[in-house]
This record gives sequence, C-alpha cells and structure tokens, in this order.
Amino acid sequence: MAERARQIYEETTDAAVAKTADARGAVKRLAVEASDFGREARSAATGQLSRGVRQVGSRAKATGESVHSVEDTLRRHGQERVADMASHAANRLESVGSRLQNAGRVSRWTRFKAFTKPWVPVAGAVLAAIAAYRFLVSAGRRDNRR
Repeated sequence: MAERARQIYEETTDAAVAKTADARGAVKRLAVEASDFGREARSAATGQLSRGVRQVGSRAKATGESVHSVEDTLRRHGQERVADMASHAANRLESVGSRLQNAGRVSRWTRFKAFTKPWVPVAGAVLAAIAAYRFLVSAGRRDNRR
C-alpha cells in the first residue's frame, strides 16, 4: 500500500512539475509578446505624435504667412500701429511653426552629445589617474636606482 501511495505521489509530482514548466514557458512567451506589443505601440504613438506636431507647425507657419499679407493690407490703409502688431504676431507664429515642424528631428550630433555627456569627465579622470600613477611609479624607480 505504501509503495502504491509513493508511486502515485511521484507520478503526481512529475505531472505537476511538467505542468509548472509548461505554464512558465507560456508566461515567458506572453511576456515577450507583451513587451513587443508595447514597443510597437510606443513607436506608433511616437510616430503619430511627431506627425501631428509637424502638421500643427506647418499650419501655424502658414497662418503666420497669412497674417503677413493682412499686415501689408493694413499698411496700405494707413494703420501702422495695428500692422506692427500683426507683424509681431505673424513673426511669432512663423517662429513657433518652424520649431514645431523641426520638433522630434534630433540630429546625430545631439544624440552623441547626450550619450557622451556623463562619460567624458569620468574617462578623462581615469586617464589622468593612470598617467599620474605611471609617472609616480617611474619617478620612484629612478630615485631608488640612484
């Protein structure tokens, strides 16, 4: 009887271990799929946002150009003060529009600077420390030889 109970226990344990391994594998696969889905969703959202911002920038710039034409009309009608205000507003709209059109376009140089920013001083300090160490060791050897 005890032998049969042990056999049933071992069979049950083996089955449970196998089911647990299957479940772990399924969870890992789902985690990878979810991670991939998250990356794809983030990329799509970033692309949509970038396109939207550039479109808004284009429209703002076009509105600024239209306001400049209104400015010209105001000047022809002798309304200099209002034309100056329109010119100022048009310049601001064009400036904001240009910035928005160029938003999200990060240059390689900017990425490089952002990457190297924390490492440049650390690397310089390490190189300086190595040079100082070698200098002191070689100076100490020269003094010992005399």
